[in-house]
Amino acid sequence: MTTIAWDGTFLAADSQTTSNWTIVSDSSTKIHNFNNVYFAGSGKVSEIRQVARWLEGGAEGTLDALKTEKSEFLVVIDQRAYVLNENGLIPTHDKYYATGSGRDHAYGVLAGGGSAEKAVRSSICHDIGSGGEINIMETKPHRHVRFSPSSEIMPTLSDLKSYFKSWKDHYVKLGLKAEDSGIE
Repeated sequence: MTTIAWDGTFLAADSQTTSNWTIVSDSSTKIHNFNNVYFAGSGKVSEIRQVARWLEGGAEGTLDALKTEKSEFLVVIDQRAYVLNENGLIPTHDKYYATGSGRDHAYGVLAGGGSAEKAVRSSICHDIGSGGEINIMETKPHRHVRFSPSSEIMPTLSDLKSYFKSWKDHYVKLGLKAEDSGIE
């Protein structure tokens, strides 16, 4: 359960983690930047962590987390949003996108011209599976801001320039057709 929203510039997510409808944390970081590939996941924590490790490791090898329908990942590359799930890496065709249990509330805000932050804030108010602080990251290089009562500034994740030689190659490694990747 979570809410992730992208408004074309900013990727935002709540920070609540639940297990069987019990809140286990309200300070989880759900947005990651691996060499300017922005990533956020909703679903099973173990699958999200597996995908994060896979991306951090250069997207090498197979990825079992994508074989289930329990998780969905929003990936932003060069200001284009993609959904990563059991069907592969699929380009979105909207100027904004939302996923997770609070996506319907978030879509209402985004469709009305609201920001990703406001979309997640609305979901926190109306979706019982979303909560905590709002993490937001500009989907341009080297900026991560965490909105909290103290407005604490968080550093970016380590620069991983040696990874991600070609997203088309990684798409093929998933066993999918490169021409279906939507990546130029």
